[in-house]
Amino acid sequence: MNQRGRGRSSARVTLMPLVAEKMPARPGYYPKCDPVSYVCSLFGSMTYVIAGSCIKDDSCIEVCPVDCIHPKPGAPDFEAAEQLYIDPEVCIDCDACVEACPVDAIFADFEIPEKYGYALELNAEFFAEQSTVERTAA
Repeated sequence: MNQRGRGRSSARVTLMPLVAEKMPARPGYYPKCDPVSYVCSLFGSMTYVIAGSCIKDDSCIEVCPVDCIHPKPGAPDFEAAEQLYIDPEVCIDCDACVEACPVDAIFADFEIPEKYGYALELNAEFFAEQSTVERTAA
């Protein structure tokens, strides 16, 4: 459960009919993962997005197990960046950044408040310029 009191349970309830539709027709077969991960593997990945209230505190960067939050302090574009961004291609939906964010600026892509709706496109644009692989290789 994240700081805002909205864990993944709402997604599980909403997505369970989709899981039932896509489950293999083998009796007794169930995926070896939680339903949300299974649905994401079928329909595309779910990710987290940092919204405009980000203060560029690096606490989320430090807890990310896959190093998908950029720019990092010391990177050439860190000072010029208005906020931090999460690479959707690398994010594993672990929720660690949500818990670490001191200003509650990180949302699951399906829970973004309407006023931050622009954040998905802004995030995609940031990584279109230079991917995480390119950023970490530099």
